[in-house]
Amino acid sequence: MLHTAQFLICKSCKGVTEIADSSVLNTLRGICREQNFVMQGASIEVVGLCAECAAKARPTRKSAQKQASPSSP
Repeated sequence: MLHTAQFLICKSCKGVTEIADSSVLNTLRGICREQNFVMQGASIEVVGLCAECAAKARPTRKSAQKQASPSSP
């Protein structure tokens, strides 16, 4: 049996979520078939921000407006 792993890794909180998406495996199988490559395993790591950390990193409207308006002397 072919073992594949797909991980979503948050750069901020270091959280890791393992996902199992058969379409990813099917895509890899197709690519390997086209390249005459025998896949024995696969590991995919997607690095970014989880929803919670992305929401914390997103500026609020008030802070975005303050940054956009020039400062008064």
